[in-house]
Amino acid sequence: MTTPQPSTTAPILLTYHTDRQVPADWTHITYHALDPAGKFAATCRILTLAATVQLLLIAGGIVFLIFAATHGGHFDLVFYILWSTAVFAGALWGLVRVANRARRRWDTYHLILADQGLLRMVADLAPLEIRAAEVKRIQESRYGLIIRPRQRMRSVSIPRDTQDYAGLRERVAQWTPIQPLTYLWLKLLGLLIGIIASATAFFAVYTVSFLSPHLWVTLLCSAIITTVAAVFSILQFCNPNVTLSQKIASSVALCLLALVLWIKPAFMILHLLSIRP
Repeated sequence: MTTPQPSTTAPILLTYHTDRQVPADWTHITYHALDPAGKFAATCRILTLAATVQLLLIAGGIVFLIFAATHGGHFDLVFYILWSTAVFAGALWGLVRVANRARRRWDTYHLILADQGLLRMVADLAPLEIRAAEVKRIQESRYGLIIRPRQRMRSVSIPRDTQDYAGLRERVAQWTPIQPLTYLWLKLLGLLIGIIASATAFFAVYTVSFLSPHLWVTLLCSAIITTVAAVFSILQFCNPNVTLSQKIASSVALCLLALVLWIKPAFMILHLLSIRP
């Protein structure tokens, strides 16, 4: 039995710094980048999804304001103007960041493939290594491959615009059979429905908390939002496909949203303490 000898293609020059090295036991190493021609279409797809999510959240916020204003809430015109300006400015800023991040990831995406596994390196993300023995499932859609290990959050996407996609696909198929990712539109629809349901529940809890005169109701709502914010933040920090800046920004935003809910019960408790003989 002969020992396989290392065989490599020319390494790709990285446009960012990383200390991660290719494992010494890897053989038949190939380096893959993304075709610049596909960057515009990919950025448009990401922007479309991001814009859809933001529009749904903005719609939910508008519904919340209308409901609160018609059920005892007191908001003047200045508040509406300031709120609308902040929301739309934030949405525009968010879309610009999404577009810039998508282009940067496309330009800096590098995949190192070997018989023993793969190593994905992208700027702003920690290098992600998946061994062939870890791969549980490989799925393919019209946009490319998804390598799913046992830990689902460590999944790696390989766009169809990856250089030598056909050869790469043939090699990873030796790890486990490639399954078609069917009904992708249905999965995206389910994602949107999930976002709508989550946003509706979120604004419902906020509305109940602001309008309820009972202390225990406001405390319960505050505890629910705080728990959800904590769980989501922990999951975000465990996800290797989310940048550190995104993790910090989402966690800070959720903490602020949770903190706002604790203002009313805090004042109610202080009021009860002040009137106690």
